[in-house]
Formats: sequence, structure tokens, C-alpha cells
Amino acid sequence: MRNGNFLGNAYKKLEQVDASTRSVRAKLVFSSIQLILCASLSYEIDVNLDKKRKLN
Repeated sequence: MRNGNFLGNAYKKLEQVDASTRSVRAKLVFSSIQLILCASLSYEIDVNLDKKRKLN
């Protein structure tokens, strides 16, 4: 019985680690998307500023 209990506890801990890993992975994906959006916005701003400079 002790082995069954030990394996059950180990499985629960593994599930907790898996859940936290998914959470961290989701946060990394979200942060990556934010970084890409910020970079593209910054690029758009630079392009528009260059166009305005060339017109003046």
C-alpha cells in the first residue's frame, strides 16, 4: 500500500509541475507576441518618420 501511495503522490506532483510548465510556456508565448507587436509598431513609427522627413 505504501508504494501505491508513494506513486500517487509522485503523480500528483508531476501533474502540478506539468500545470506550472504550461503556465510558464503560455506566459513566454504571450511575452513573445507582445515583443513582436512592439517591434513591428516601432518599425512602422520609424518608417513614417522617415517618410515625413523626406517630404520636408
